[in-house]
Amino acid sequence: MEKIYIKNYSNYPIPYLNITNYQFNLNIIKIIKKQLALKYFSIPIDIIGNILTIAMGNPNFETINILENITKRKIKIFKSDKQQILFKINQLYKRRIK
Repeated sequence: MEKIYIKNYSNYPIPYLNITNYQFNLNIIKIIKKQLALKYFSIPIDIIGNILTIAMGNPNFETINILENITKRKIKIFKSDKQQILFKINQLYKRRIK
Protein backbone atom coordinates (compact mmCIF):
# COMPACT_ATOMS: atom_id res chain seq x y z
CA MET A 1 0.00 0.00 0.00
CA GLU A 2 1.39 3.41 -0.98
CA LYS A 3 2.00 5.82 1.91
CA ILE A 4 1.04 9.45 1.55
CA TYR A 5 2.37 12.15 3.86
CA ILE A 6 0.44 15.16 5.10
CA LYS A 7 2.08 18.48 4.32
CA ASN A 8 3.78 19.65 7.52
CA TYR A 9 2.96 16.35 9.22
CA SER A 10 5.48 14.03 7.58
CA ASN A 11 5.88 12.08 10.82
CA TYR A 12 2.36 10.73 10.33
CA PRO A 13 2.17 8.46 7.29
CA ILE A 14 -1.32 7.96 5.90
CA PRO A 15 -2.14 4.89 3.82
CA TYR A 16 -3.69 5.45 0.41
CA LEU A 17 -7.00 3.78 -0.52
CA ASN A 18 -8.30 3.61 -4.08
CA ILE A 19 -12.07 3.85 -3.62
CA THR A 20 -13.01 3.41 -7.27
CA ASN A 21 -14.30 -0.16 -6.74
CA TYR A 22 -14.79 -0.03 -2.97
CA GLN A 23 -18.07 -1.55 -1.77
CA PHE A 24 -19.60 1.08 0.51
CA ASN A 25 -22.16 0.33 3.20
CA LEU A 26 -24.99 2.83 2.69
CA ASN A 27 -25.86 2.74 6.41
CA ILE A 28 -22.37 4.05 7.22
CA ILE A 29 -22.56 6.79 4.59
CA LYS A 30 -25.35 8.55 6.51
CA ILE A 31 -23.05 9.21 9.49
CA ILE A 32 -21.67 12.24 7.65
CA LYS A 33 -24.12 14.50 5.82
CA LYS A 34 -23.50 15.15 2.14
CA GLN A 35 -22.71 18.84 2.61
CA LEU A 36 -19.96 18.00 5.13
CA ALA A 37 -18.63 15.19 2.96
CA LEU A 38 -18.32 17.64 0.06
CA LYS A 39 -16.84 20.42 2.20
CA TYR A 40 -14.12 18.18 3.67
CA PHE A 41 -13.63 15.78 0.71
CA SER A 42 -14.44 12.94 3.12
CA ILE A 43 -16.51 9.80 2.82
CA PRO A 44 -17.13 7.20 5.53
CA ILE A 45 -15.94 3.73 4.56
CA ASP A 46 -16.22 1.62 7.71
CA ILE A 47 -17.11 1.67 11.38
CA ILE A 48 -15.90 -0.67 14.09
CA GLY A 49 -17.09 0.12 17.59
CA ASN A 50 -16.44 3.81 18.16
CA ILE A 51 -13.90 4.14 15.33
CA LEU A 52 -15.12 5.61 12.05
CA THR A 53 -12.83 5.06 9.06
CA ILE A 54 -12.94 7.81 6.46
CA ALA A 55 -11.36 8.29 3.04
CA MET A 56 -10.19 11.89 2.73
CA GLY A 57 -8.94 13.90 -0.20
CA ASN A 58 -6.98 16.33 1.96
CA PRO A 59 -6.29 14.79 5.38
CA ASN A 60 -5.39 17.27 8.10
CA PHE A 61 -5.72 17.42 11.85
CA GLU A 62 -8.22 20.28 11.85
CA THR A 63 -10.69 18.40 9.64
CA ILE A 64 -10.22 15.20 11.62
CA ASN A 65 -10.99 17.05 14.87
CA ILE A 66 -14.08 18.65 13.33
CA LEU A 67 -15.39 15.28 12.11
CA GLU A 68 -14.65 13.64 15.47
CA ASN A 69 -16.70 16.35 17.21
CA ILE A 70 -19.57 16.04 14.74
CA THR A 71 -19.71 12.23 14.70
CA LYS A 72 -18.77 11.72 18.38
CA ARG A 73 -16.38 8.98 17.20
CA LYS A 74 -12.65 8.54 16.83
CA ILE A 75 -11.56 8.92 13.22
CA LYS A 76 -9.16 6.68 11.30
CA ILE A 77 -8.22 8.03 7.89
CA PHE A 78 -7.07 6.91 4.48
CA LYS A 79 -5.87 9.29 1.79
CA SER A 80 -7.88 9.03 -1.44
CA ASP A 81 -8.09 10.91 -4.71
CA LYS A 82 -10.35 14.00 -4.45
CA GLN A 83 -12.03 13.31 -7.80
CA GLN A 84 -12.84 9.73 -6.75
CA ILE A 85 -14.28 11.02 -3.49
CA LEU A 86 -16.46 13.62 -5.23
CA PHE A 87 -17.72 11.01 -7.68
CA LYS A 88 -18.53 8.54 -4.90
CA ILE A 89 -20.22 11.18 -2.74
CA ASN A 90 -22.54 12.17 -5.58
CA GLN A 91 -23.18 8.54 -6.52
CA LEU A 92 -23.75 7.15 -3.01
CA TYR A 93 -25.71 9.97 -1.43
CA LYS A 94 -28.03 10.03 -4.45
CA ARG A 95 -28.58 6.26 -4.13
CA ARG A 96 -29.14 6.50 -0.35
CA ILE A 97 -32.05 8.92 -0.81
CA LYS A 98 -34.00 6.53 -3.05
